[in-house]
Amino acid sequence: MDRFITESHSSSSPMQCILILMLLIFSQTVTLALAKEELVKTVAGKVSLTRNEKTAQCEVLLDHKPILTMGCEFAYLPEITAHFRGTLGRFDEVVVLQENPMGNACNGGPLHLIGLKKNKTYNVSGALDFCGGKDPIIEHKGEIISITFPSGPPNRGSGHIPAERWIFQNGQLKKSSISF
Repeated sequence: MDRFITESHSSSSPMQCILILMLLIFSQTVTLALAKEELVKTVAGKVSLTRNEKTAQCEVLLDHKPILTMGCEFAYLPEITAHFRGTLGRFDEVVVLQENPMGNACNGGPLHLIGLKKNKTYNVSGALDFCGGKDPIIEHKGEIISITFPSGPPNRGSGHIPAERWIFQNGQLKKSSISF
């Protein structure tokens, strides 16, 4: 009987080790995914997105100096969703980033627009909330950035989400009438 228990114990021990090792690898992968850095070179300098695990804050940095801080306790690192250069009113470049909440309640998160100039000055718009429905359509037309949230059904449940259009021009984010 002792032999049976010993054999049974030794045969389950490698399986337990494998499970523990898999959990450690998975948790390390999740931690790396949460803490990764995204970088884009702009006329004003390097824009990077970082996550501080200790403070649960995400920051947008311009040449290593914070220009926007967001709570990221229950969110992944924000993502740069669009980047425009050229005729943009008083800006030489505009970077659009989107917060990335965890879970499945929202398909997307708030959008932020950062207007950048060659003289290293910038303007950060207020957050443009977005949760669900089709992905926003972000376009550069002349001196404006147009953001359209298409109409359609929500990601979950029933009903209809009406279309919305927002315009970013000269550092101002304003709701616009929709003409389709």
